[in-house]
Amino acid sequence: PQIETLQNIPFSDVPKWIEVHFKGEIMEVKDVSILPDSQFKELLEVQDIKSLIAFPMMDGNSCIGFIGFDSVRSEHVFNETDKIILRTGAADQVNDI
Repeated sequence: PQIETLQNIPFSDVPKWIEVHFKGEIMEVKDVSILPDSQFKELLEVQDIKSLIAFPMMDGNSCIGFIGFDSVRSEHVFNETDKIILRTGAADQVNDI
């Protein structure tokens, strides 16, 4: 339901996010409350998101988007098993489609 709002967040609010994804790397936010104040942080807090992880969707060496997963009940540290399952079970398959 937040797609329009998410699409309108300026890159200047998430420069590290964009930089990490352009390198093909995972972006993880273990605690949304410690992010710098921005429109992006406000959007996450309004949705009661405590933690999130996002995987880049790659076309060769180019990042064409990302797919993210979040935790709203409590802060969550995504362990290596979580990352493997989320990447291979969801992110990579969506990217392939």
